[in-house]
Amino acid sequence: MAEKTEKVRAKVIGSRVVAETAPGGTVDLDPEEVNIPALVEAGHIEISKTAQARVERAEQGA
Repeated sequence: MAEKTEKVRAKVIGSRVVAETAPGGTVDLDPEEVNIPALVEAGHIEISKTAQARVERAEQGA
């Protein structure tokens, strides 16, 4: 059975809807399904340092 990935909670800070969540809302994103670093870099979402570490581990396949 495949290991379940822990979702990353993020705040939508840009002016666009992210995963059906309006600006100012909170969204849970799966780092294996969504390019979270790209959303952060583009200014669409904001995540905590703890969540950032989880995203980096998921990118490395750990």
